[in-house]
Amino acid sequence: MDTAEQILRESKVIAVVGLSDRPDRPSHGVARYMQEHGYRIIPVNPKLTGPVLGEQPYARLEDVPEHVDVVTYSGERWMCRPLWTGPSA
Repeated sequence: MDTAEQILRESKVIAVVGLSDRPDRPSHGVARYMQEHGYRIIPVNPKLTGPVLGEQPYARLEDVPEHVDVVTYSGERWMCRPLWTGPSA
């Protein structure tokens, strides 16, 4: 089994489920930090209507049109279930 460190070292694209467009929110700060350290961030949040941290947001994981290496979650529990309805990877 891969360690978290190994997974992050080999990853380039991270989907952040529940990412907020508000700079004062923890999810925004963490995503910005990851971006500053070379990761491409894909915002996933049905409430977002415009770019966050320079990236186009998506309402659900299954709407993301490209490969995602890692998915992180930061948000309300109710958001988790409807974000992915497709098959497991």
